[in-house]
Amino acid sequence: MRPAKYRDAVAVLEDDARGSHPDAVVERAVAYAEDHPRLGTGVLPAGIAAACLYRAYREDASLPKYRQADAGEEMNVTAVTIRERLREMGVEEL
Repeated sequence: MRPAKYRDAVAVLEDDARGSHPDAVVERAVAYAEDHPRLGTGVLPAGIAAACLYRAYREDASLPKYRQADAGEEMNVTAVTIRERLREMGVEEL
């Protein structure tokens, strides 16, 4: 498998998140990634994937708590990167 920086955010989610997160969360995160304004522009795909995964968890209160730090650690990006990608999607702090 190629490193995250060589794959797009959708592939990162499909390859790295599927199996370790509920399918509904991954599907929602993939949908967010497909609509991300900077998808395919060279922006670090792992940052987009982490922001989309974080957003998918936070928008469903029935899911366990998933922090920006959790998403960042999993995708190897900082919380600042996640916040920047969320802002690009028009999402303020959740």
